[in-house]
Amino acid sequence: MTLLEWFKEHEALLAWSGGLGFLMFVASIAAIPIIIAWMPEDYFVRISRKPFKRKPLRQVLRILKNLLGLTLLLCGLILLLLPGQGILTIVIGISLIDFPGKHQLQLRLVQTPKIRQSIQWIRARVHHKPLIIP
Repeated sequence: MTLLEWFKEHEALLAWSGGLGFLMFVASIAAIPIIIAWMPEDYFVRISRKPFKRKPLRQVLRILKNLLGLTLLLCGLILLLLPGQGILTIVIGISLIDFPGKHQLQLRLVQTPKIRQSIQWIRARVHHKPLIIP
């Protein structure tokens, strides 16, 4: 089977993936700047992180937050291949997921000059103070 034959046999799959890619592109352009603008300016330099309380509603919200983060992380990985803001989507996805070593990974990502410039540019456009990035 050649690649052209495979494309002909899977036209619906290609159409769905193209549509999904377009939706992720539009959603990333709309959502990423909003999320970056909402971040507190001291997000990356806070020393104490509040422990999560074990109330049932908070547990459900934590699960939903982690699922949203995982979704954004996966979309960011896909957007690295498609047009869109893949790296910023990955950074936001990682910031929503709870895992050991998360803070160090976030710092390493936002200290990258291109990512830092993009984040600070977005915050300047909405007249918010720049993020404090060590």
